This record gives sequence, C-alpha cells and structure tokens, in this order.
Amino acid sequence: MNIIDTWAKRNKLKARDRHLLIEAYRRYNKFAVRNDRGITEAWLGLGTQAQYGKSPYFRTHNGKGLRSRCDGWWVLTEAGVNVLVDLIRVMPWKEEHSLKIFTTSSI
Repeated sequence: MNIIDTWAKRNKLKARDRHLLIEAYRRYNKFAVRNDRGITEAWLGLGTQAQYGKSPYFRTHNGKGLRSRCDGWWVLTEAGVNVLVDLIRVMPWKEEHSLKIFTTSSI
C-alpha cells in the first residue's frame, strides 16, 4: 500500500472524494502557495455541482449554488482542510510527486 492509499483509507475517503482531494493537493502546491493564498481561501477545485456538490470536503467559493451544468470554483470546507493538511503532512510536495501521483496512483 502506498502513501496515497494509506492516507485515503485512514480518512475513509470515497473514490470520488479521493480524486478531488488529490487534485486540490496538486492545485494548492502548484498555484496557491506561489500566490500566497492560504489553504482556507485558495480556489482548489474547478468543476460542476455534480462533481463537487455532494462532497463534504468542498463548497462553492462564494457560498452560492451553481446551475447543474456550469463549472465553478470550489474551496475546502473545514473537513476538507483537515484531510488535505493530513496529506501534506505525510507527503510534502516535491515536483516529482506531481508525475508519480497522477501516473501510478489508482485514482
């Protein structure tokens, strides 16, 4: 079992939430850190209500709902911050992780 699998199992993540949070991890480390955006205000998800709306780890950036087929930006809820911080703790960002996660992980 690799780091990602262990993290997902410890946090009891569904496959959909695991995928969204790994993408949030990538976005946070690639963009938010460079722009001095904190983890609570960084826009870490981009997608539709169907993709993110049922996840307990994300909410729309402005707190309003989206039309069903419109993309919008999503930020982490308190639960999302806790789970993402746990991933950052066990797997600090390195550029080679970006390739390894998205090519070898069973998302």
